[in-house]
Amino acid sequence: MSRLTEILIHLGFWLIMVALSFLGVITSNSSEMLPYAWRNLMGLIYMIPLFYLFYSFLIPRHLAQKKTAGFILLSISSILISGIVIGLVDKPMRLASGLEGWADSFIKEIGGGILAAIYISVLATLVRFVIDWFRNQKTRLELINRTQASELALMKSQINPHFLFNTLNNIYSLVNSHDDKALDAMDKLSGIMRYLIYDAQSDFVMLSKEITYLQSYIELQRLRVKDPDSVEYSINGYIGNLKIAPMLLIPLVENAFKHGDRKALKPNIVIKLEISGNKLTFNVCNVIPRQAIEKDNSTGIGLANLKKRLDIISLLSD
Repeated sequence: MSRLTEILIHLGFWLIMVALSFLGVITSNSSEMLPYAWRNLMGLIYMIPLFYLFYSFLIPRHLAQKKTAGFILLSISSILISGIVIGLVDKPMRLASGLEGWADSFIKEIGGGILAAIYISVLATLVRFVIDWFRNQKTRLELINRTQASELALMKSQINPHFLFNTLNNIYSLVNSHDDKALDAMDKLSGIMRYLIYDAQSDFVMLSKEITYLQSYIELQRLRVKDPDSVEYSINGYIGNLKIAPMLLIPLVENAFKHGDRKALKPNIVIKLEISGNKLTFNVCNVIPRQAIEKDNSTGIGLANLKKRLDIISLLSD
């Protein structure tokens, strides 16, 4: 909560208190209630110091810091002293307001002053608690957003090495076999590196760039499997100026190549990207060998991160 908002809340509170001072006049529509209204309005003068004693000192400096004994002692002392002062000055205020006939004994005057002081302290405590609650909620949301943004950045950094490790292995195999396609693979890898360094660090990128990155990855995988017919890849729909969080699609494609059955009938990997308005549908299918696949320790990291990223992006976008 900003300082300006807090000031506006206080101004609104005191305007309400002023309006309540004239409530009797407004509801009865009688000028006979006007002296009582002026008396209540003048009562705000001695209400303000006690109110801000609780609001600005006793609650934040003692109660909020769990100095309970000090808070109770100072609160009782403040209420008693203020009650006595209110009891002493209230009679002159009544006389100044034109309420000459209203008189109580000294004990009743002091008792009424103490009750008024308790009322004021309770009001100050409630206002302070409400403002602190909204302030804490805002701080909590900001902390959650920062935490989620940091976690999102960490996930992206976890995905990058995973992808690069697989890609470098592919290129190493091509170079080791003296395949002429190694140069083309290096060119695609350089494009991928540029994307990772300059584009993928943003929260969102152009969908066209993400698709180019994805196509480069698929082409590198096609070079590795040495059979273009084993991979079917298609894009349908108008890309336009749509944006997407970077590197969301690659974990699905990585898993398809990693766990697909290369001996299955072609195509054994089918990748389809469809765009309809602002909706993107991404389907990745691969044939799994009949025999059980024993997953290594790193399997599942990409998909788990993808799910977490989607959850965080959804929360940050709300």
